[in-house]
Amino acid sequence: MSQSRFTFNPPTRSFNTEWLNISDLKYWLSPVDGDKTKAWCNVCSRMFPADLKVLHSHGKTITHITRTLTHTYMIETTIQKFEQQRINEAMLAANLSHQNETNATEKMITSETEIQSQHGDYQNEGPHTSSSNTQYQNANLGSMVTKRKNIDSASFDVDKKYEGVLWVKDIVSRRAPFWKAAAIVHGHVTELNLNDYNGRYLVLFFYPHNPLIMQSEILSLSNRVSEFRALNTEVVAFSADSDHPQQILSEMLQPDGEIIQLKMPLLSDPAHAITKKYGCYLPELGYSLRAHYIIDTRGILRHVTINDMPVCRNISEILRLVKAFQHRDETKRLCLAD
Repeated sequence: MSQSRFTFNPPTRSFNTEWLNISDLKYWLSPVDGDKTKAWCNVCSRMFPADLKVLHSHGKTITHITRTLTHTYMIETTIQKFEQQRINEAMLAANLSHQNETNATEKMITSETEIQSQHGDYQNEGPHTSSSNTQYQNANLGSMVTKRKNIDSASFDVDKKYEGVLWVKDIVSRRAPFWKAAAIVHGHVTELNLNDYNGRYLVLFFYPHNPLIMQSEILSLSNRVSEFRALNTEVVAFSADSDHPQQILSEMLQPDGEIIQLKMPLLSDPAHAITKKYGCYLPELGYSLRAHYIIDTRGILRHVTINDMPVCRNISEILRLVKAFQHRDETKRLCLAD
């Protein structure tokens, strides 16, 4: 008679947010977006099972402690530099504001002098001109107030300039920010997110809305997707200017009027949430710059390039960078210049 066999399946552990309050963990531990069974070490850029014993053991390793000390020093240095930069910008803003106020005051004094002079000329012409003289003076005073408001509104505001924008230097070499967006894949609408590309390199390609230049960049990228995939690398293109990716495709027509069939997913970010996360959003203009990001198989952001609007990107250079980072991953050697 055969004996029945029993298998023991340990209970699935999940990340507990209360762990973030534990003194030994809170400075380096974070959850993994989209996967509650995992935990992330911000210092070592490594993923672990969401197991408290495993995390405590990792926190006591020499490698982790060494990296923690180095990481803490780098953070303190970066904060000091950032604060000094903000102080310098605030001082510049104060000087500009003071100069604007000085110029405005000089303009008001000059205008008042001119009004008084012209008022005297009108009075000398006789009593019948007094009514028109009052209207003339009021009109000029209103003009001066308008000029002063325009000058004040042009003053530099440091806090508003950087509101809602993530500094790119804060995310390079760290885990890439999670994203989820509507996408067009082979002509069909679907939804994609960062976790769909686990285990592969990923190139995020952001571009602003400009039909002529947009087609030049997107077509060049689409035509070379096979070269990226030969390197276990996927490519997705983001537009932050359209409410729906189908709208983007409708503007990408071949000379015969047919819609271009792209070989990579095309995603939309109308609320600018993703472009803000990745630090390429221009709040004063309402669109993203020409930016691309290389994310490795572990979900670590390895490279960022952000171009000004008039200059397109070189697809061959993006391929070269992917190969360089993969060479580093495989050999653990530095990739030297040229």
